[in-house]
Amino acid sequence: MIHSVNNKFFLLRNFIQDLLLEAGRVIGFANTIEILEQNGVQLILRGNRREIVVNNSHGTVTSGLRLLTQIQAIESIDIKHIEESRNRRESWTVRLNLDTHKSVMIGNTRDQVDAAIAAANLSTVTGKRVRSL
Repeated sequence: MIHSVNNKFFLLRNFIQDLLLEAGRVIGFANTIEILEQNGVQLILRGNRREIVVNNSHGTVTSGLRLLTQIQAIESIDIKHIEESRNRRESWTVRLNLDTHKSVMIGNTRDQVDAAIAAANLSTVTGKRVRSL
């Protein structure tokens, strides 16, 4: 009986997560990583509901007016696969791994291709390598 209730709860939770994800896509607030603009000087991405600007001419990564890091401090661009479990849906995160042993979260997505495209574009603009973790 308890197992049946837990299973129904799990199915309901997954349904609600899928519904919210789809609703978020429709209104533009889903957990995706998308390229908004790319030219020879800068890359603008939207990840985790914020815009991130990678500006090659200034050597900076910013979000709004906040400096997230200098491009020279980036050691690698990391894609991490998070496997599905009872409490979590399968997803991929993209982070800038810094030389200070810290990282800057670019975003997370349930679409592996979105993560790969974002990482490849970040690599092109920054000249840093992509690692799959």
